[in-house]
Amino acid sequence: MKILVRYVLAELFKIFFLAVTVLTFFLVAIMGVREALRSGLPLGLTLGILPYFLPEVLGITIPICVLLAVVTFFSRFSATREYLAVLAVGIQPKVLIWPVLTWATAISLVTVGCYEGSARWGRPQMREMILQAIPRIVLARLEMDKSLWMPSFSLVVREVRGNLLQHAVITIPARGDHPQVTITAETVELKRDPTSGNLVLRCFNGDLEVADKGRVQFSDWMEHMISLEGQTRPLRREWLAMHEIPGAVKRIREELARVMGHMVRLPEGSTELAKLQRQRHELELQLRRLATEPVRRWANGFACLCFTLVGIGVAIRSRSENVLTNFFLCFTPISALYYPLLTVGEQFTALGYLPPIGFWIANLCMVVPGVWLLWTAPA
Repeated sequence: MKILVRYVLAELFKIFFLAVTVLTFFLVAIMGVREALRSGLPLGLTLGILPYFLPEVLGITIPICVLLAVVTFFSRFSATREYLAVLAVGIQPKVLIWPVLTWATAISLVTVGCYEGSARWGRPQMREMILQAIPRIVLARLEMDKSLWMPSFSLVVREVRGNLLQHAVITIPARGDHPQVTITAETVELKRDPTSGNLVLRCFNGDLEVADKGRVQFSDWMEHMISLEGQTRPLRREWLAMHEIPGAVKRIREELARVMGHMVRLPEGSTELAKLQRQRHELELQLRRLATEPVRRWANGFACLCFTLVGIGVAIRSRSENVLTNFFLCFTPISALYYPLLTVGEQFTALGYLPPIGFWIANLCMVVPGVWLLWTAPA
C-alpha cells in the first residue's frame, strides 16, 4: 500500500513540477516585458527584476498546475489497467484519494506562503531595484526621445553625452504649498541620494525660477533634490506581510478619525467638506481591504485543495485517457463560476456587504460539487 501511495504522489509531483515550471517561466517573462514597457526599463534591469516576480506568479500558476496534475494522473489511472489492478487486489480507489488531498493541502499552504513572499520580498526588492536605476532609466529614455515626463518632474534636453544632459529644462510641478519650479541649465548630472533615495539634479550654469516668486541665476554647480513617488512603501494590501497589517490598520484608523474630526467643523455644502468626504470613503475602503487581506490569502491559497477535489472526481468518473477533455471539463466551470465568485466576494467584502469570510464563498462552490463527485464516484 505504501509503495502505491508513493507511486501516486511521485507521478503527481512530476506532472505538477513540469507544468508549474513551464507556465511560471512564460508568465514571469510576460510580466517582465509588461513592466519594462510600462516603466521604460533597459534590458539588463528587466532581466534583474524577473526573479522578484516569482512569488506573485506562483500564487497564480500553482492552483492551475495542481488541477492539471490531478486530472492528468487520474484520467490515465482510471482508464488503464492500473485501475483494474488496484481493484483486483481489493483496494478501493478512494483509499488513494486521502494522500492526494494531503498533498494538495500542503501545496495550498505553499501557495499562501507565495502571497506572503511577494509582499515581504518580491515587491519590495523589485521596487528598490527600479528606484536605484532611476538615473539610468531617465538617461535611456532621454537618449531616445529627448524628453521625459514623470509625476515628480519633467525633462527636456537638447543632447545626452554619457551621464550628462546638455541644455536641459527641468520642470517640477506645484504640490500643495510648494509652487512650480523650473530649472534651465547648460549641463545636468543625475544621481540618486544613497541616504534618502531621492533623485539629485546637479545643474551647472543656468537659472532657477520659482512660480510667483522670481528667478535666480547661477554660474557654478547647484544641486536640487526631487522626491520620487513610490519612495515610501505603499500602504496597500499586496505590499504588506500579514504581521504588518494590524499596524497599517491602526494607522488608517487614526487618519480616518482625524478626517472625521475635520468634517464635523465644516459647513454643509462646502468644497472642503466634499473633498474630505471622498477621502473618508477611500480610507474606509482601504481599511476594509486591509482587514480582509489575511482571509483573502488563505482562501486563494486553498483553491489548490478545492481544484483537487473537482479534478479527481471528474477524472475518475470519466474513465477517459483524454486529458485535455477532462481538464476543460474541470476548468470551464471553474472559469465560469469560481473566478467570478472570487471577484464578487472580493468586491462585496471591500464594500462591507459581506464579512471577511465571504472570500470563502468561491471555494465552497468548488468543494461541494467536488465532494459530491467523489462520494458518488463508481467503485
